[in-house]
Amino acid sequence: MDKIVKRLVALVMSLSMTLSVLPSGIWSAYAVDVPAANDGSGASVSVSASTGASEVTLEGDYTTADVKAELRRIILLEDDTVVNVSKYGVSASDMDILVAEVLEENYLTSFVTVTCAVNSDGIATHLVIQRSEALSLAKDEMSELSENAPATANPDAGVAAVDGEGEGGGEATGLTDDEKQELLSLYALYLQTYVDYPQYLGVLDPYFYTKNTDTSPMGAMLVVAGIPQEAIDYGQVSYNDLFGCIMTFYLGNMATV
Repeated sequence: MDKIVKRLVALVMSLSMTLSVLPSGIWSAYAVDVPAANDGSGASVSVSASTGASEVTLEGDYTTADVKAELRRIILLEDDTVVNVSKYGVSASDMDILVAEVLEENYLTSFVTVTCAVNSDGIATHLVIQRSEALSLAKDEMSELSENAPATANPDAGVAAVDGEGEGGGEATGLTDDEKQELLSLYALYLQTYVDYPQYLGVLDPYFYTKNTDTSPMGAMLVVAGIPQEAIDYGQVSYNDLFGCIMTFYLGNMATV
């Protein structure tokens, strides 16, 4: 049964990889459309960084969009769990609004808790970030999986060659911060399906996202999808591989529902 599942997922992966030959702009960061999860209306959800944020009071030349983009990076990628945000001069209430919007837009509400520390004037000074285990592991694993991957400027790049060069011979560059944020947002959307539909998909637990591989949790998905363990171990998984894999598992869950 396990072999059948692996072959089915590998087949769908190969179809999704075919889409990567389309112009790179289609898959550009902040514009990844996927089918709506809860209705058949034809609506869609996006892995995106919205610029239509609530208007808040800011110091200096910062815009609301600037702050939200930085909050997205901090929440998804920052290694430190306590981050100084005093430079924005945002009130605690406004910061709570911006953080809530970022969490909702990137499907992180169920997986990240952000607490705002304030000074005596009510200005937000620090954010304390707590991620779920699954999301935290995915964040830490992302760079390791792709550190020897080819540049995504090559739309035909799949799993990189063992020498660290992509199929097109490009130099290995790993993922950009924008790509990591997009992939982690998409991964959070995938995780959300288990929160929304446990009666169909089961309960997400550590065994689920660490099985079948020494790398976790994305490594477990990649192994099932047919990506060689050697490529995973040596950090030779490209953006296209990760995007196609996560999207396939998300669509598979929604097809099951």
